[in-house]
Formats: sequence, C-alpha cells, structure tokens
Amino acid sequence: MFTAIILPLYSVSNWPYLGDLFTSVMAGDADYAFLLADSYYSRGEDGTYADNSTESFVAINCLDYASTSTPDSLKAEAAQLAVIAPVFGPSMSYGGSGCADWPFSSTRERGPIAASGSGPILVVGTTNDPATPYVWAQNLAGQLENGTLVTYNGEGHTAYNKSNACVDDTVDAYLIDGTVPEADPDC
Repeated sequence: MFTAIILPLYSVSNWPYLGDLFTSVMAGDADYAFLLADSYYSRGEDGTYADNSTESFVAINCLDYASTSTPDSLKAEAAQLAVIAPVFGPSMSYGGSGCADWPFSSTRERGPIAASGSGPILVVGTTNDPATPYVWAQNLAGQLENGTLVTYNGEGHTAYNKSNACVDDTVDAYLIDGTVPEADPDC
C-alpha cells in the first residue's frame, strides 16, 4: 500500500488514482494497489521488470558517500519517524541499512557542494514535492558558488516541463541562451 500510494503523489494529474486505490481497497480488492506498486517498480504483468532503475538508485546512493548509519542511529530515527509520521514513518525506517553490506566502498565524503569555478547552475525546487523536500533545493542552491534557485510553488515531483510556463521559460532561457535569472522567479 505504501508504494501504491506514493506513485500517484508524484504528479497532480495522477491524484485521481488515489481515490480509485482507496475505493478498491476498501471494497476488499487489492488488485489496483498491486497494479500501482508494480508500475512504480516498472514490473510487468508477467513479473519481469522493464528496467533496473530501483537497483541503479541503490547502487548510486551507496557509492555517493560512505554511510554513517549505525544500528543505534537507525533505531533512534525509526522511533522519531513513528512519532512524526505514524502511518508512513515505519515504512521509511531503516533506509540507511541498505548500503551496510554493499560490496564496493564509497571513496567520497559527504559534505557541502560548492562547485567552485563553475558557471551558473539552476536548482529547481518544488515546494510540495512528495519525494524531494524543497529545503534540499534551497540548501543546494545556497551551497553552490554560482547557484540560483528556481522555486515552483506547487505539487509534484520535479517541475520542469511538468508545472507552469514560468519554470519552463526560465529553464529554457538558461539552457538555450545561457540566461540566468537575477533572483528566484518564484514560480
């Protein structure tokens, strides 16, 4: 159910699927929930997967930087999540344990990202992104030596080519003409 609920949250246009999901589950039918969850993981009706995006996500995250999680810190985080988000918190717990036995060690240290000497970098953040908190976009834009935040005040995961003309025009002007807004256009 957790995964079936997550998928429609990625885009406002998919929110009606939540109603369908809850209606079917409350009627005792979990088929629709499995369909949504399978779609999230790119799993076909025959049980095969169209891609390995989930595995890629884990591999990339495990190599991004060394995990500092310990059994005690994970247990403390799990307890905090259960209080803050009693419905979904337990499902989000212990995520830091996935890299503990990863066969390759990360050679990078986790720390601020400045991109010293870079050209301008746009960081697009959505205020109500269900997967990537807006504060992450704010923090990254603030850390970058040449970072500019582009805020989309709205719902959904990612904003470019999915939200409004303000975001699209700002990003297009940057990509096509190299134009960087003087300040966050606050879309």
